[in-house]
Amino acid sequence: MRFNYNYLVKSRAIYLLFIALIIPLGLFIRKNKADFPSLIGEFAPDALWALMLFWIFGLVFFRFSASQLLVLTLVFTFLIEFSQFYKGEWLMEARQTFVGAMLLGHSFLWTDLICYTVGACVGWGIEKMRLFQ
Repeated sequence: MRFNYNYLVKSRAIYLLFIALIIPLGLFIRKNKADFPSLIGEFAPDALWALMLFWIFGLVFFRFSASQLLVLTLVFTFLIEFSQFYKGEWLMEARQTFVGAMLLGHSFLWTDLICYTVGACVGWGIEKMRLFQ
């Protein structure tokens, strides 16, 4: 397989665009969740977080297949979620900051694992449809 520089530039630009759109959308829904149907207000931000990570990993690991990005995203998000069982002082302090709370969360929820799976699978599906070519 030949290296396709044009594909790399195009796909990375689209990854950046998607990341730039997903971040404010997720933050907006999280901040205004009462204005959305409960299913969206409660679960969409976590699914969008996983989708954002899928695109970030795609941007960084551009030679990975969609399936590899899916696995990487799921492993990373699940590790973050399970890390919430650990209550180390330094980690709890990090979680008190806005960025720490957004990246690390506060408490373990099984539903978050489902949201992460949905978000990562949406990224995988879009990648498999070859929308970046």
